Amino acid sequence: MAIEFGVGGAALPSEAANGLSKAARELRGSVALRIHIAGHVQSDEDPRLASQRAMAVGGVLIALGVLPLQLRAKGYGARVPLSRHDKLRLGLKSARRVTLHSLAEVKLKDAYEFPAKDASPPHSESERRHLKALATLLASEQHKEMRLSVEGHTDDIGLPAENAKLSLARAATVCKHLESLGVDSSRLVPHGFGAAFPIDDNGTEAGRQHNRRTEFLIIPTCFAAAVKNDSALSSHISNRPGVATMRR
Repeated sequence: MAIEFGVGGAALPSEAANGLSKAARELRGSVALRIHIAGHVQSDEDPRLASQRAMAVGGVLIALGVLPLQLRAKGYGARVPLSRHDKLRLGLKSARRVTLHSLAEVKLKDAYEFPAKDASPPHSESERRHLKALATLLASEQHKEMRLSVEGHTDDIGLPAENAKLSLARAATVCKHLESLGVDSSRLVPHGFGAAFPIDDNGTEAGRQHNRRTEFLIIPTCFAAAVKNDSALSSHISNRPGVATMRR
């Protein structure tokens, strides 16, 4: 799905309403769906408009009942060009756009979780084994171009600023361990989300433990080069994502 914006603006065009309503219905129907909202500008526009456009689309989807956990939004400025063929395929007349892309998650056999206030390297043999299996997957011929968004999370205990730092430290720790296993650092982008995206009840210790986690989302191929050295994920899309599950 692609939405074209007016010159120099981030106001959502009225004709986008039907498409976003359909996307929201599908997302509400399955919380396992994850969407990447990518904002873009033309080369003669303010690059900040890219993030503003992506956030505008994300805001509408949330207003339509989509969980923020399901959405990731990022502005790419003019770094991802469109060919004439791409414009025809997407029904666009310009590069002033937001596109929606399904996000696949690489799921370890067991969740990668952390003790409270901890961001240390993997403790257990099972954690090390699962990360080694992930490194092997990335080294395979089939997945040699894959890049991952390594996303750290916390429970809601503590100050938001502290949790943001802790979640990023958790993501960075996992990235460093994968690098020690031979994964090139350019294929891993760490992000910290603090307590913004709980997957369980923070009112119980078991729920908080589940929320202290790191997840692995596959960066869409068309944006891989643009995020190679960029760890600033703006925020918070409708096709069903594929899921790669580690079983070793």
